[in-house]
Amino acid sequence: MNSNTPTGFLGRLGGGEAAIAKSCVIVGLASIVLVAVGARLPDEAKDTLYWLQRGIVAVAILILLGLFIRHPRHSGRPEGLTQPLGLSFSLALASLVTGFWPGVFAALVTPLLVAGSWLMERSGRA
Repeated sequence: MNSNTPTGFLGRLGGGEAAIAKSCVIVGLASIVLVAVGARLPDEAKDTLYWLQRGIVAVAILILLGLFIRHPRHSGRPEGLTQPLGLSFSLALASLVTGFWPGVFAALVTPLLVAGSWLMERSGRA
């Protein structure tokens, strides 16, 4: 095995910022399982678990937005980063399951910015 080959969970996702972005999307979507578990709990525990899930999704959305801010130009992004930034709209579903409306709308910001930056860069070349 080459010593430069990334290992571990982030290494299998491609390493670097692309792996961080992919893990944010995966963990954000997987947090839906907390809602399913919370549905069987008493109200106090359910509320706590729902807020934990909302926090996980909010942090994932903010990390993805931060990665976009660091690499706003499509051509300047590390390889593999554009796809998870574009797929971050799926975090709107993770926010919707608990009725976390700020998260629903915030999850749509990054993919819209990614599409807009791609269009701006493409129209500038034409």
